[in-house]
Amino acid sequence: MILWETAGNPPLLAGGTWGVADGVYKGGLYRPYITIPVDPWWYNNEPSEGFSGSAARIMTHEIINAINAKLEVEPYNCLPLSPDPGVTYAYDYEASRLAKLTDDCYLRYVEINR
Repeated sequence: MILWETAGNPPLLAGGTWGVADGVYKGGLYRPYITIPVDPWWYNNEPSEGFSGSAARIMTHEIINAINAKLEVEPYNCLPLSPDPGVTYAYDYEASRLAKLTDDCYLRYVEINR
């Protein structure tokens, strides 16, 4: 995860996740990585859509994106962590995505990473 300051320049995104195809090579695998600018006005600790702060909402979203990016490809081949249709409130959206992490997928992850 790369947390960076914009030095007054407007960032293009509130946060972004690069998947394994464009990720960082480590331990024989490409790994997803996250980049988040931490000094824009919207990155704060004001409550936001069920989260204690906008910063927590942004970080949660990008971390779940990275988990999804890693588990969708070899050697795990898990189903995508897609939200339930129609869910838009951020807290419910992210909870819905995490609920898609199946026991089978988790067990594959544990077995492969022993």
